[in-house]
Amino acid sequence: MFDQLDDPQPFTPSTTFRAAVTRRARSARRRRAALRIGGATCALAVIVPAALVLYEYRRIDDIPRISIPSVGDDLPVETLPPTSSTDLAASGGTPAASTSTAAPTDAALADAITFLIVGVDARSDEPEVGSRSDTIMLLRVDPASRQMHLLSIPRDLYVDVPSRSGKARINTAMQGNGPEGLVVALEQNLDVSIDHYVQVDFEGFADLVDLAGGVRVQSNVDLRDTHTGLSLEGGRCITMNGDQALALVRSRHTQYLDGATWTEDPRSDFGRIERQQVFLRALAGGLLDELDDPASVHDFIAVAAHSLVVDRGLSTKALISSAVTLRNIGIDRLQTATVQASGTVIDGMAVLDPTNQQLADASSFLINGNLQPEASSDPTAAASTTTATGDSTPGGATSGGATSGSATPSDAPLRPTLQACRP
Repeated sequence: MFDQLDDPQPFTPSTTFRAAVTRRARSARRRRAALRIGGATCALAVIVPAALVLYEYRRIDDIPRISIPSVGDDLPVETLPPTSSTDLAASGGTPAASTSTAAPTDAALADAITFLIVGVDARSDEPEVGSRSDTIMLLRVDPASRQMHLLSIPRDLYVDVPSRSGKARINTAMQGNGPEGLVVALEQNLDVSIDHYVQVDFEGFADLVDLAGGVRVQSNVDLRDTHTGLSLEGGRCITMNGDQALALVRSRHTQYLDGATWTEDPRSDFGRIERQQVFLRALAGGLLDELDDPASVHDFIAVAAHSLVVDRGLSTKALISSAVTLRNIGIDRLQTATVQASGTVIDGMAVLDPTNQQLADASSFLINGNLQPEASSDPTAAASTTTATGDSTPGGATSGGATSGSATPSDAPLRPTLQACRP
């Protein structure tokens, strides 16, 4: 019954038809091969950079970490253990290797946290971590309000230091009890909770400045310090390299050229802190900009691995989240201030003695910002204990925030002022 389906003339493919079919088959094979190659190439394009990023993040685990039980407990410390509970012996030791296994993340911080940042003068004959705390700062980062508050602590601040069994200069708090001694002293005197500890040595600081390509600053007058080697010409923008920057931020005997006379800045450590805050703001901005460059990220991690010490709770994830948050908030949102105090001599020591109100004001600034300082009995200290949000401008004026002390009279002594040079 299927006779009607039979084709009386069976199909015979022509040479042209056979060639067309062959071409289509070859084209299909080429497309399949291209898809396989393209897929593999796309996979490599994703996997290789991801592997490199993962490798860089894992290298953050090389940063030495120490245990500080009083850090990150969410409450001010009430007592200090009789002996240091860090991973380093008082006679010197090696920071414990990191146990962090956190995976990299792009997530920013969710809650406000407070960092204790300590700059130390690391020396081969003083192996204890932080044995010479030269710079002490508290940084509070609040992603909810998009604010960052940086509070500088003068090294000669005379306060209760539990590890010293009484009142002493704050920079002695680390002697014998390491970082925990300083954490306890600050938490008790300022009634704050410190979440993380970051320590950087001066060599690492110089490397960070060089990594940022230098930092451009301008002084209103010539500056020098024969103790640190500082020499800065006034009146023009100068790009400072790592060594020059180190001489600037360490300078406590800064002299400025007033006409034909070199005069030492009477503000001493307060003047140094003011210059540090201006410089660090500019440096932080430069480093955050450099993080767009993968090569710079590699270099930054290399510097961090040999110059930083952090608490064990500051994991790789926490470090990355903190960096993302700082970048998201922006350095322009940073407010800076300094704990105020009056200069005096106690037991033959020149110290800075704060009132309870001055300590309370400092604590309030750290949490809320916008410190309105109490007038100090020391006019040179009062004029320099608080810096404004934004950069200082030549002549002593400030921009973007409240200044401390009364207006400077026209016949007042020249005040050396540093500002960052904007692009």
